[in-house]
Amino acid sequence: MKTTQSNPLLVAIIGIVLSLMAVAGIAFGLIKPTQDKTVIAQARLDAALPDSLLPEQNKALKTLNAANLQVKMVQNVWAQKDAALMPRYDVSNRFGALKQLTTELTQNLGPNLEHHARQPGVRSTSAFNLPAPPVNPNDITNAPVVIPLGTLTDVGPFRSILTNVYNWQYFNRLVLIDNLALHGNSPYMQGTYTATLFLFPQNDTKLPPVIAAAGGATATTSGRGPSSFGGPGPSGQAFEGRGPTGSSRAPNGGMPPGAGGMPGR
Repeated sequence: MKTTQSNPLLVAIIGIVLSLMAVAGIAFGLIKPTQDKTVIAQARLDAALPDSLLPEQNKALKTLNAANLQVKMVQNVWAQKDAALMPRYDVSNRFGALKQLTTELTQNLGPNLEHHARQPGVRSTSAFNLPAPPVNPNDITNAPVVIPLGTLTDVGPFRSILTNVYNWQYFNRLVLIDNLALHGNSPYMQGTYTATLFLFPQNDTKLPPVIAAAGGATATTSGRGPSSFGGPGPSGQAFEGRGPTGSSRAPNGGMPPGAGGMPGR
C-alpha cells in the first residue's frame, strides 16, 4: 500500500501536537527566564541609583516593575494549569504524599487513560503500562513524576486518528504527545505516537528530611524515587485501550487550548 502523502491538514495537526509541549515548557522555559530578568533589572536599578539622574532612575524602576509583572503573569498561568491538570500530591508530608501518589497510580490514572482511549471512529491497540507506586516514604522526592506511557497505536480513518491525537489536550492530566507517524491508507490507516505523563508536586520546596529508622539509622529506600518512573514495577498495572464506542468528546470550554480537561483530583 502507498503511504498517504502529507497535506496542509496533516501539517496543521502535527503543528498542534507539537504545541502541546508548550504546556510543560511553562514551568521549565518561562518562569525561570522571567525571574532572571527581574534579577537583572534589580541589579541595573541598584547600579543606577548612586550617580544617576532622576529620569534614568525612573526608567530603571519602570523596567523592574515590568519584569515583576511578567513574573506574576507567568506564575498565574502556571497556577491555573497546575490546578486543572495536577492531582493532589503534596510533598511537604512524606506519608501523605506517598498515600496520594499511590491513589493516583492505582485508582485514578489507569481508569482515566482507559476511558480516554474510547474514542469514536478509531480502534486503539495500545496498553498503558503504569509503574507500581513506591512503598517507602523516603522514596518521595520534590521532582516532577515522569511516567512514559510508551508508543500508542490507533487504527482508523485519517481524520479520526488526527482528531484522537488532538483530543489529548482535553485529557485531565498533563501529557506530552510526540513523534506522530501515519502508515497505510484510510480507512485502515495506522497512527503511532509517543506519550509521556507529568505530575508536578505541590510544596516542592518544603520536602521534609529523610525519615530515620528506629535506632537512629536512616531508613533503607528502594533506590527508585517517583521522579524516575520508567515502566511497570512488580505490581504495575496494564490498562488496555479500547475501540470506538460511538460516544463523542466535547471540548472543555472552560479551559484554554492545550491546557487539558477537567481536574480529576
